[in-house]
Amino acid sequence: MLKRTHSLYSTFLTAFALAASGAAAGCTITTDDNGLVTGRGRRVDAGTSVTTTAACNTCIYDQCKAPLSACSDPTACSKIYACASANPAGADACIAQYPDGEDAYRTLADCNAYAACSGCSATCGDLASQLNYRCELYALPDGGDLTADGGSIPDATPQAVRCSDCNARQCGPQNEACVPNSECAKYIECVQGNQTTPPCEDQECRDACSLGYPDGQTAATRLTSCYNDNCAATCTLQ
Repeated sequence: MLKRTHSLYSTFLTAFALAASGAAAGCTITTDDNGLVTGRGRRVDAGTSVTTTAACNTCIYDQCKAPLSACSDPTACSKIYACASANPAGADACIAQYPDGEDAYRTLADCNAYAACSGCSATCGDLASQLNYRCELYALPDGGDLTADGGSIPDATPQAVRCSDCNARQCGPQNEACVPNSECAKYIECVQGNQTTPPCEDQECRDACSLGYPDGQTAATRLTSCYNDNCAATCTLQ
């Protein structure tokens, strides 16, 4: 039996895959009684409800597709992802159950926050402020320029910015193969779920996604491999 589970807790992480395949709907993010655990241990007040748009979801997916793809693999991160969808007590218990996936899970959440604060801020409106993100944590140091000759960035550059820069520099073709509406994006959405479909919880469900989007699985695997091989050390949240 294909096994999927669903609740409102992990909607923050799953929501941004929603528009990856061109879905028109937006998404409502509602936190549970424990609040929402985000990238650097920040919490959103319990009961906070925020509605996003499809355009916002697409933008954040596009900026965070590499760590999202890496968390789609059958790893401890994906187990936290699925567990948090089913566990109304929140992600903390799931992280405790699968501690090896904590770094990747929080790194993905940190990427979502960085995207909401920076490249997707115009598209997502006041999402970052509604979710109480400290966007100053993602600001470049004075004079910082990611496009500077030589490819160097200032030592004080925030980690999420370094991660995004590494992924863009090292995995350009792989990212291009996984843009929104691609077979890769549809495969990731199939595995990670969306507003109406929760993430896969077992291998049979993953196998069904692979059968439905074989080229997408190949592209997602290439993106994950490039990201892990070249940027995992840079991107793992400290």
